[in-house]
Amino acid sequence: MTHDEHINHYAEFMKKQVAIDPKSAGTSTYSWDVGSKKILQLLKDNGFKPEHSLLDLGCGTLPLLDKVYDYGCRSYVGVDICPEAIEAGKVLVGNKQEIAEFYINTDFGFDYLPKVDYIIAVSVLNHNPIAMFEEFIQNLWKIMKPTTKVFVTVWIGKKTKPWGFFKPPLSFFYSEKDMKEICHKWGHDYRIVDMKPYWVDSPHLLNRLSMIEVFVK
Repeated sequence: MTHDEHINHYAEFMKKQVAIDPKSAGTSTYSWDVGSKKILQLLKDNGFKPEHSLLDLGCGTLPLLDKVYDYGCRSYVGVDICPEAIEAGKVLVGNKQEIAEFYINTDFGFDYLPKVDYIIAVSVLNHNPIAMFEEFIQNLWKIMKPTTKVFVTVWIGKKTKPWGFFKPPLSFFYSEKDMKEICHKWGHDYRIVDMKPYWVDSPHLLNRLSMIEVFVK
């Protein structure tokens, strides 16, 4: 499957999920109502302040915008491959959308985005093959300030391979060996974040995802 075919396949999947229930699209209502609060707590525990700017890759129906607005953040950029998800999210968050910029995009070229203080990508790269992980790492410099912090979820496996019951696959394992090689190739490294304080009681597969912080080596 080509990159465009994969993206179109996943975007169509998300469109159908949004039509069923915007709050549970792709995950569960737990993720919208509670999981996003825990992601905000993760960011706060890593220095995120209301005055910081945030890029939410894979923003979906905007659960994190809903929470960071209440925290006082007034500089939010949301990116997703599914326009229907963002439009549904705007209905859910109401006037909170006024602080946000939104983009529909299908790659990690990042030529159109500003440099921000924090980058979060939950349930994005784990739905893309390893070539997209490399594109993400390769172009991070375009949206990073010297102090930017980057957090992304991945499925970590012994081998890099697709997995799951969807055909074509919608989830991908990355091996640590492959991730390290790619990060080092482009001047980065990563650490695995302990997510037990945040996801331990999640009823969704979210609690089996690994979170990594990517940083300049």
